[in-house]
Amino acid sequence: MLRLNGSSSGARPKIVAHVSADKKRIIHGQQELQPDFAHWMIKFPSSQDLRDLGARDAGAIEYAYSLMAGDPGVEMPETHLFRTKRNKYFGTKCFDRDGDARIHMHGLGGLIHADHRTPSLDYDMVLRVTLALTRNFHEAEKAYALACFNVLAHNRDDHVKNFSFLLNARNEWIFAPAYDLTFSYGPGGEQSMLVMGEGRNPGAAQIQALGKQHRIKNAEEILAKVKTAVANWRRYADKTEVSQKSAKEITDKIKLQ
Repeated sequence: MLRLNGSSSGARPKIVAHVSADKKRIIHGQQELQPDFAHWMIKFPSSQDLRDLGARDAGAIEYAYSLMAGDPGVEMPETHLFRTKRNKYFGTKCFDRDGDARIHMHGLGGLIHADHRTPSLDYDMVLRVTLALTRNFHEAEKAYALACFNVLAHNRDDHVKNFSFLLNARNEWIFAPAYDLTFSYGPGGEQSMLVMGEGRNPGAAQIQALGKQHRIKNAEEILAKVKTAVANWRRYADKTEVSQKSAKEITDKIKLQ
């Protein structure tokens, strides 16, 4: 895995490799895709990972967050925690691949020419773009569920490159599955993506206002499910063997929402 290490963009080093269905075999991604294998992205710790939590917990925390997001219905690709004798590495199945074929994907920032280095957008715009592009309220609900999770779970690295759209086989745009979900402090401790104008300390009130603004039919139900999952953070942390120190610090931050 270290030999294959390269960059697929983003803050953390990562590899794209072929992974067997049982997750026990990993081969170089440049080879022809074999039966029973799929494209996966596997991440490595960065020296900048979780400044106060420690890089060794990064993989376990992101895996715990993927489970915590998936339970209330945030659409997620398949994820896995790859273990070695000394470390744990987070991996996610590539949702922009169908076998060896690529599925056309476009990021939010590229679509509207927004700079991910400068926080300047609101979740209001995320939902506006989703509705305009997909013309489907179900896709807007998916975006709303992700907004709920990012805010309540203290994922403040929700910049414009972390939202994407896929063009499906029917030539329809859909909201892509969620990715890069993990605990983060955000720029200056604030949410990268504003929530109805609030960036420093957004919470349920702003999320509810967002749902009303876009007439999300199941907004209250979506928010309630996400709240329940986030309230059970310690259960996900224990399941993925997040250290007690990291689990407690995240618990304290989540309680502030």
